[in-house]
Amino acid sequence: MKFAQSSLLKYSIAIIAIFACLVLFRWIYLQAPRTAIDVEESLLRKVLQPGKYVGEAVYSPTPLYPNGLITTNKLDIIENATEKNIHYTNELVARDSKTNEIQYTGTRKGKYFYKPSHGTNLFNHSESYIDGQVVSTSYGYATAKTDNSIDFRIDCAWHVIDEEYNNVSKNLVRDGNVLYGDFLHPSFFGGHSLTFKEKYTQVE
Repeated sequence: MKFAQSSLLKYSIAIIAIFACLVLFRWIYLQAPRTAIDVEESLLRKVLQPGKYVGEAVYSPTPLYPNGLITTNKLDIIENATEKNIHYTNELVARDSKTNEIQYTGTRKGKYFYKPSHGTNLFNHSESYIDGQVVSTSYGYATAKTDNSIDFRIDCAWHVIDEEYNNVSKNLVRDGNVLYGDFLHPSFFGGHSLTFKEKYTQVE
């Protein structure tokens, strides 16, 4: 009996140790920054083509908005050739995805820019406002690209949930006159704890 109990204890300790290692490795993965890459200005202008857009977005449920949100958006993208950046203003109305009741109206302002000390590494910063007050922020840099897309690693704090996220994936894809934007927030044990999926159609 004592031998069986000893074996069970050792087995339990081994399982706990393995689980602890998995948790540690997962934490390290979530905290580890991805490497910044070079993004040529021509690709930036191609993906984020200056102009006027209309769009919509779907936000997954949060404790503050348990039904999730759908938004209607008006997006203006403007190029500042002198400073080699692109800035944007996004006016949105957020509704409950089930009741369609308006939850808030907001404005997101941001820019994609290069730093003199970082060559052609591309950075992104944004702030969102409700009633003139800053309620959300994000900051990050490009980590991957194709001939029609740019991916970013960002740190952010959003109005829709009382949490801060690191290592969020922000993916921008251009398909003709349509611009897609996906935000994928990692959960601790894999998968995504929060998603924003945006689609904008260029009208001017």
